[in-house]
Amino acid sequence: ERSRAAWEYVLSFTLLNPPSAQESPAVYIESFGVNIPIQPLFKDSRRPFNPPLKVIDPAFVVKNIGQMTALPGSENIITVTFSTNVPLNAGMILCLSGFNDGIPAQDSADTPMLNASSLLVDQPLALYTSDVTTTPGTASWDYDILQFKITENTIEFQEYKFMIRIKNPSIPQDYKRVSMATLSGILISKVEMDPDLSNADGIYAPFRILEMVLRVRKIGQSTPFPGAENTLTVTFSPNLDIDVELAVSITISGLTGSITPDYTGRPLMCDTGCADQCE
Repeated sequence: ERSRAAWEYVLSFTLLNPPSAQESPAVYIESFGVNIPIQPLFKDSRRPFNPPLKVIDPAFVVKNIGQMTALPGSENIITVTFSTNVPLNAGMILCLSGFNDGIPAQDSADTPMLNASSLLVDQPLALYTSDVTTTPGTASWDYDILQFKITENTIEFQEYKFMIRIKNPSIPQDYKRVSMATLSGILISKVEMDPDLSNADGIYAPFRILEMVLRVRKIGQSTPFPGAENTLTVTFSPNLDIDVELAVSITISGLTGSITPDYTGRPLMCDTGCADQCE
């Protein structure tokens, strides 16, 4: 069809972008048959992503990590929130490393990746799958590296959150500098994640373990009379929450001089700090 003077003609075609970041190259137009000398095309500068073949550097925009408790030996929940400035394609592998200073503490095994937005805490997330066994809703885990595939394309700048259950070390330690990277597809270099430091003691930063201490520890009695029945009252306050599942036992020693027979159970009375009764 004959082209007409002063008419605007618009054509579109699809290319695959380069796999890594670059600035927009100079693009030219020319014509043969009717000779139009080569000359540059003007780029649309009104929108930052519009210049042709401009490819941005992929990066994690959000990379937060925190934990539920710093109690030694306790079951813990690690929560991860991330987003990227580019979509991630299904099948890409994501890797979190440094939970144990680069030293695996167990053979790699699948661990559930749980839905942090659901009231059903143990509901696995279908968005992820183990990179080793491909079991849905899991990641491979050796206590130092957490690795998984995503099963569907993500959306740029949208936040994604998941949780894993772990068991805390039994001795105090500083929090771990955990890093995050992609290992396939669109490559994002390893970068240190942002720990939750909202508490002064850092108890919500990943794998931060505090020494268990009693901030309050008092003892008193009801009477000083010889041979009388005496009620001892003990008051204590731990520095960390203690889950009932840990079945923690409390020992009070040094009660020398009492003529109470050894190894006899004594009823306990609770004034404060007990939901129903002491056992």
